[in-house]
Amino acid sequence: MNRRYLMFASVALISLAIFTGQSQINGGARFFVASPATAHFIQLPFLPPCMHVALVQGDPRKSASVELARINASCVIPPHWHAANTQLFFVSGYGTHQVKGSTPMTLRAGAYVYLPAGQVHWFRCTSECLIYNVQDGADVVHWIDASGHDIPPAQAFSKT
Repeated sequence: MNRRYLMFASVALISLAIFTGQSQINGGARFFVASPATAHFIQLPFLPPCMHVALVQGDPRKSASVELARINASCVIPPHWHAANTQLFFVSGYGTHQVKGSTPMTLRAGAYVYLPAGQVHWFRCTSECLIYNVQDGADVVHWIDASGHDIPPAQAFSKT
């Protein structure tokens, strides 16, 4: 199942690369602009059903990447950590974000969050949120239970 899951995710992310409008000129990346208005959002099986993403640049399974996440109002993103350092740029909406061991914070449009790889965190979106998610390397999301043990996505989302 893990192999099938990774294959589906890879195919979905590769197909989203068409959205980016990227092309190579003399071996370098070409200038492009991404817009939430033209983004093609999809739901991926390893993310909560209330969250949809559009690939903006790169491939998160292989290298640094940028995704735009659209998160429904009242959506809970359960505790997890990322294999890569992650930056979150809040475009619109607001919600509560908490890093393990810290006080919950209300984040609104314009907020920025930096999360080192392995940092456990979770988020509840109060109104529909748009968030750019930037990773500095290949990334895998690890969903965890209350004891900090990795759990499958379906188990993580069953309580949300």
